[in-house]
Parts: sequence; C-alpha cells; structure tokens
Amino acid sequence: MNPRRTLAKTRRRKPPPAPMHVLPNAELLALDPGLLHPAAARFSGGKLVRAARVPVEASWSRLGIAQRQLTIAQAIVDWVKFVDDWHHLPPVTHVVFEYPQVYSETKAMGVRPKDLLAILGVAEVTVGILAGRHHLTVYGPTPNEVWGTMPKCTTGDPRESVRGARVWSRLSPGEQTGLELTHDAVDAAGLGLFVLGRFERVRVFPGAT
Repeated sequence: MNPRRTLAKTRRRKPPPAPMHVLPNAELLALDPGLLHPAAARFSGGKLVRAARVPVEASWSRLGIAQRQLTIAQAIVDWVKFVDDWHHLPPVTHVVFEYPQVYSETKAMGVRPKDLLAILGVAEVTVGILAGRHHLTVYGPTPNEVWGTMPKCTTGDPRESVRGARVWSRLSPGEQTGLELTHDAVDAAGLGLFVLGRFERVRVFPGAT
C-alpha cells in the first residue's frame, strides 16, 4: 500500500456532520438577530416558554456598527435574564442562530451582504456574553437547512404565512400563548423547533387515527 495515497485519501475525507438536534432537556435560546427588530425564543424542557422581539431604541442607529452590535446583544441578554427570572428557569445551555448564506443582492431579495455580516455580529456577540457566564453549545444551521424553500414574510399576520403556519402548527396551545405574533418572533421560535427536532414534516399514513 502506498502511504502517500492513503494519506491523501485521509485528507480528502470530510468529518461527519455534527448532530443538529438538541435533547429536550436543553435550556435553549434561539436567536433571530437583527439591527432593527431582533427577536429571541426561549425553550425549556423542550417547550417554548416565550418568543418575542427584543426592544431596540431608535437612537442606537446612530452608534458605530461595532458599538451598535454590542448594545443590541446586551439587550438580548437582558431579555433572556428577564424571561429566566420571571419563569424561574436554569441558565441557557444551548444557543442556535441562522448562519447567513451570502448571495448577490438580487438573490438575497435586496439584503446587502454587509447587513448580513452585521446581523451575524449581533448573534456572535450575544453568544460571547452568554459564554462568559456559562458553558454553551452553539448551533449555526443555514437558512436553507431550517426553512428550505419557505419564503420569509415581514407583513401581515405571521400565522397566515407559510413559515408562520408551520411554526404555529407545531406549538401546543400553551406554547402558542407565549409566542408574540410578529414575523421575527415566529422565525426565532421556528429555529428553536428545528434544532429540537420538532420542525419536520408531519406524515399521516393511510388508516392512521
């Protein structure tokens, strides 16, 4: 056996993909970061506790981009602490956010690549703050992995959109009461459902009851 050929084959082999699903007992935070309407969803025991937009002050738009990212990230962390304290939850152990796919502006529906990088910065800084307090496991699926071809909507009742209808159908009545009816909050909740393994298509077989 040629050792060089064996070494080349070994180098070409890709490592197996990391598992994307978390256990139901994970204390999970799902982020839909943004510069205008960031949102977060907090899951505990595999169930949605609260999903909502995180309040952002208009004056933050005048900050430099790095300071703006830090300020928004801190606001998200403060939101998490409020929800955790209110519901007496343990600290977050797992975080998930979409890792952006950078396309041309046309394919990205007008979203500029530099805006995607700014949004990613908010997510990364949020994770950094939380990781400085507790050990974290972080997931970064791409939008296509989470949503496939389901389009993103920004207007109207989110439950009437393709994404919103899927998310709403996967939540129990109790979880639905904790979901703020904004597209950003619904996207955050859907991301959490995805990583918990609750977002797959429901198959109904003939004769099933």
